[in-house]
Amino acid sequence: MKAEEGTRMTTLNEAQMRLLLTITGLTATADDLAGPLTEALGLVIESVSGNTGSIMLTNHDGLLRFSASKGLSDQTVSEVNSRGIRPGEGIAGKVAAENKPLLLNQKTITEPDLQGMISRDDIGSAICVPLTDGSKVIGVLSVNRISREVAFTDTELGMLVAVAGELYPVITRRRNMEAIYEAIVALLACQEPEEIIFPLVIIVRALMLDEISLFIVNGEHLIEVTNTKTVTSRHKIKIEIPDSSSALLLVSQTKRTAVYNQPGETKAIDPQGQPENRPFAVFPLADQNQNLIGAMIIFEKSGCQITQEETTNAQVFARCLAMQILHLRDINEQIEAQEQMIFILAAALEERSRYTSGHSRRVSELAVAVGKKLGLGDEELTLLAKGGLVHDVGKIGIPDEVLEKPDKLTEQEWTTMKQHPDLGVRIIEQGRMFSTGVARFIWCHHERPDGKGYPRGIKELTISEMILGAVDAFDAMTSRRSYRALEKEGMLVWKAILEMIRCAGTQFNIEVVRALIAALKEGITLSTDGDKTLISLTPTDCHEISLALLHRARPEADPRNRDEIPSHLATQFATLFPLN
Repeated sequence: MKAEEGTRMTTLNEAQMRLLLTITGLTATADDLAGPLTEALGLVIESVSGNTGSIMLTNHDGLLRFSASKGLSDQTVSEVNSRGIRPGEGIAGKVAAENKPLLLNQKTITEPDLQGMISRDDIGSAICVPLTDGSKVIGVLSVNRISREVAFTDTELGMLVAVAGELYPVITRRRNMEAIYEAIVALLACQEPEEIIFPLVIIVRALMLDEISLFIVNGEHLIEVTNTKTVTSRHKIKIEIPDSSSALLLVSQTKRTAVYNQPGETKAIDPQGQPENRPFAVFPLADQNQNLIGAMIIFEKSGCQITQEETTNAQVFARCLAMQILHLRDINEQIEAQEQMIFILAAALEERSRYTSGHSRRVSELAVAVGKKLGLGDEELTLLAKGGLVHDVGKIGIPDEVLEKPDKLTEQEWTTMKQHPDLGVRIIEQGRMFSTGVARFIWCHHERPDGKGYPRGIKELTISEMILGAVDAFDAMTSRRSYRALEKEGMLVWKAILEMIRCAGTQFNIEVVRALIAALKEGITLSTDGDKTLISLTPTDCHEISLALLHRARPEADPRNRDEIPSHLATQFATLFPLN
């Protein structure tokens, strides 16, 4: 009997590991999480031989609603989602409120309230586990079995707990990024200081925080002007800046974020008040010269911890918040503040991915170098530099699972990816003060002279827009990217130039490609990870290109074959790479 039990446990462990690996590999490519969660739920139900099941998530109002279901009627799902389930209500509400998994079997339940819950739904056995990190519950995973003869076991309960542990960070990360995106867009739309309360409320509800307070410097005082629990502007707490006895003032002096996760670790935010027993973090708000203009404080619920991800998200938002406060304070600084906010967003995007780090700054510097070769004026070069810095800002709304996918995108994922120019323009339009020329760069950086680009298939492109599209592609080819096999290294510079020559006149403007070659022959200094890197075409590179142009030229080159270059292009560009 013990041997049989050992075999059964081993088999279940192997099945559990396969299941967890499969769920970890699921990608959220749709506009919401319904598709991936439904697929994960189906795998879970099948793995434990269940009949029905669901994944419910908490919404901004704190109520549970279905995000995925199997075997439940559309009417049931619709009715529950229309009203929501309160914490403590039913099996799901009880698990969410108590943050404890439940294993329910008709034959073994002794508690009257639980017997009532399971018999009402004509269920023989049920498992319901919280989606939690140990303290914060974002939803519940439930699986039911109709048969009363074969009940769920502790082993199957353990499997669902493990699955919930895998789902929690995936769901949380996606929802957090969506919340930051939504809050920053709302922040950009604020016209009056009082309206800042609304993006703060978005952050509190989406990240399931307890409260956010906003303090503004007024002379020698920090004054609390907004608090999400009252959802009104107020002047309740007034603190002398020289008094360093509180966490708030300590941060105001050092201008560094401080996180306090231990109850009673420091005095209250208000030095005259009671010690603060909730975890909280203080984020300084500073202008471009690092002069303090205020502070933002986020409070977690008692028993929770402020995580590193929450801190990072709040830091991004706090930096944008500071820029918007300056924007609203002085109308003459509106354009600069709005632009700076978009630059912060663009920088935050690159921090999400180890493969695109530094991409926007390199594109900006490459574009300016090419623009100078083509004789653009100072004003055009400035606009081009800004366009390069923010051209990919719309990717802040694309799921990490698509941006970071380690192989070729599916058709659906590619459709999702192609939305980023429109998302970027939407962000810019919310700001209203950003130059329309910069918005055009965001919209057109994947358009092509032959009209086969996206998102609109525009042919009528300015020389600056074609410069940005070309150098964007060049940097993508020569940089590390998640979808490349093996070491994921980019092309050698000379091989990337050959590819651009092959596509000149279709994907790239011929004169732009010539100007890029001229700039690379002289060498272009790029900013990479805080250092300066010289990128250039060496004499050896030029020799390799000249040989390739000679041997790969074909009168009727197949556009799908990268080893063939149209003869007319090979002839045109051969003059730039003479064989010596």
